[in-house]
Amino acid sequence: MRRVHDFRKSEPIGKKYEIEMVKAWPHLFELYEGGNEYDLNVLLDSVKKSLELKTEHGYTLQPGFPKPHVPRSTINIFIETKGNADKKGSLGGPFKAYEDLVDFYAHLFPHPADRVLFLFTDLAALNIRCYDLIARLPKWVRDNPIPVYNTEHVTLGYALPIQEFADLFVKIKLGDKNILKYLL
Repeated sequence: MRRVHDFRKSEPIGKKYEIEMVKAWPHLFELYEGGNEYDLNVLLDSVKKSLELKTEHGYTLQPGFPKPHVPRSTINIFIETKGNADKKGSLGGPFKAYEDLVDFYAHLFPHPADRVLFLFTDLAALNIRCYDLIARLPKWVRDNPIPVYNTEHVTLGYALPIQEFADLFVKIKLGDKNILKYLL
């Protein structure tokens, strides 16, 4: 079986970068402590919105797509489709975020040379694109999603080329003050 990462090692890294998001934009973000629906509150005047943050630790490879030769331009993102796949099989990733009415969804690439946030503001369009890309995968890939072994359950998903989402995200360097215009 393929593995994207070791959850026990990556969970603290994800938490670290949630805190780094708050430090990069302290006037805009705060950690959400209410449950597991999403990660960060987005503070816009008197309104709080929600953001689900995924941290990408490397270049996830999916059978059926070529290995990137120029990583920054041909990078893949891991799109989680099922959370608790071995138990109740609930939705995961952008699908769960949409179901939970989360306002924003983002992937953070914390590589020191390229700390970049891919911010998605239209979760309906993101979900449609994900379904479309997954449907176009070869059948043997669709039938064998990548398992991620979390502490108490297995999550399933696919590595999809980020350039396929280029019209749906805004690429923002960590700490860039222009982020506000995309959150309004």
